[in-house]
Amino acid sequence: MSNEANNSDYYDEDDLFENPPGAVDVDLSVTINLGNYQSFKFSLGINEPYSGRDGDTRKDKVDEVFSFIQSKMEEKSSDLARDIQAMIQKAKDA
Repeated sequence: MSNEANNSDYYDEDDLFENPPGAVDVDLSVTINLGNYQSFKFSLGINEPYSGRDGDTRKDKVDEVFSFIQSKMEEKSSDLARDIQAMIQKAKDA
C-alpha cells in the first residue's frame, strides 16, 4: 500500500485544511504575438491544498487544478487577444 493511500489515517477531519499534508502549485502562461515585435503575456496560477485522502491526493488535485486553469486560460486568453487586437487597431486608426 502506498504512503499516499495511508495519509488519511493521520489526519483528523477537523484539522483537514489547517495543517494539510501538502499543496499543489499550477501556473500556466500564454504569450500572444501581437505583431510588430509586440506580445502580450497572460499568466494564471493557483495554490491549492489537498487532504491526502482517497479522491483528494496530490495527483487528483494537480489534475483538477490543471483542468480548471487550462479552461480559464482558453476562455480568458481569446477574450484578451481580441480586446488587445481591437485596441491596437484603434491606435493605428487614430
